[in-house]
Amino acid sequence: MTKVRGIITGTILAGLILALMIIMGCSDLPTVPEQDGIFTLADFESIAARQAEFSEPEDGGGSVLIPADEGGVIPIVFSNGSEGSLEVPPNAIRSDTEISVEVTEVILRDRAILQFDFQPDGLRFSTEATLTIDASAFRDADMEYVDWYYYNPDSGKWELVDRYPLSGDKVYIKMSHFSKWMSISQGGQ
Repeated sequence: MTKVRGIITGTILAGLILALMIIMGCSDLPTVPEQDGIFTLADFESIAARQAEFSEPEDGGGSVLIPADEGGVIPIVFSNGSEGSLEVPPNAIRSDTEISVEVTEVILRDRAILQFDFQPDGLRFSTEATLTIDASAFRDADMEYVDWYYYNPDSGKWELVDRYPLSGDKVYIKMSHFSKWMSISQGGQ
């Protein structure tokens, strides 16, 4: 009886240790991008849902009244002090418009994912506006380019629109309209 009891106890103990090792060692939470070095939207959603540190939306410089005939620049300041801007060319909008931006930053171990909410929602430009982001806002030392996503309210999903390369220490993104946008740095990880 003692031998049987020892075998049962040993089996239960081994099973518990094995279960603990599996739980501790396995996770579907990505800590690095897939083998190709691409950080996917699925990676973002998985991390954001469980462990990312979200910043509160920051006012990107307040509302700025942009004269239609002159255009103008809306300053953006990120939580790490780096700067960006949105430049609206002259005659790109039909009438003088008050423009604002809120930025939500998802801070991960080796990068920041930047989500932008530009207002007024749906504003369209006859000539594209240019969003300039200092590379340091992404906190990604190996960044080569940025994936630029648009939030499609009809499908309820983020859709990849384009990739923009790092140019010097900045990324320049062309925008044809306002909506919710998200940028994820890529490359070299």
